[in-house]
Amino acid sequence: MISNKEKEIKEFFNKRVRVQGDKNFSPEIGAKNSSGLMILDFLKKNISPKDKILDAGCGEGRFSKYFIEDGRDITSMDFSEEYVRLAKKNIGKGKFIVGSVTEIPFKDNSFDCIFSVDVLQHVPDLKGAINEFHRVLKKGGKLIIIDKNKFGVHRKYLIPNKLIQTYREITTWKYSGFKERGFNPEKFRNELGKVFEGARFEYLMERNKSSLFKMFPKLNLFVAWIAKK
Repeated sequence: MISNKEKEIKEFFNKRVRVQGDKNFSPEIGAKNSSGLMILDFLKKNISPKDKILDAGCGEGRFSKYFIEDGRDITSMDFSEEYVRLAKKNIGKGKFIVGSVTEIPFKDNSFDCIFSVDVLQHVPDLKGAINEFHRVLKKGGKLIIIDKNKFGVHRKYLIPNKLIQTYREITTWKYSGFKERGFNPEKFRNELGKVFEGARFEYLMERNKSSLFKMFPKLNLFVAWIAKK
């Protein structure tokens, strides 16, 4: 059962699209979007061409778009009806469905790979989402989660992400009293390890970052966790 808090968060995202307008949301990852390009490269390297894929929380379809245009078997899912509408409109082809990561509308053992990017930070029932990912993955299937590092800093100004997040919550990201989640990479790996096999993580770094982030990888904002069923 999807919680009332999650329903409120979903409506926040639906309203965000309606207020800002379709033109402000695009599936394109521009040349200046170094983090988006980094994440796409990581997904391309870690997803087999033969995999049946679920993009769990596709948003406007930034990462789905590549796999759709590459002819992959991918289903793009989001709990926001407005985001699904946008993805259908802007990409023009593919399989899109409205659904929550805490109540995925597919049978057990449906996918070879699930990826979820910048999604779980918004999900109140984290345990429920992990269990659902496990349920719909096939035996031996791969889960890829990419999300924010609790200890990360802004790549240019070196401001802790916690402060940036607090500012956004005060100004624009106001919904339901729920604060976006930052992840302790090791603790979240351990949580995944309770359900999945071989859970591991790595810090992701854009190509144009300073050497400081190579010397101290824990400062990187994005982390990728990979596990198998």
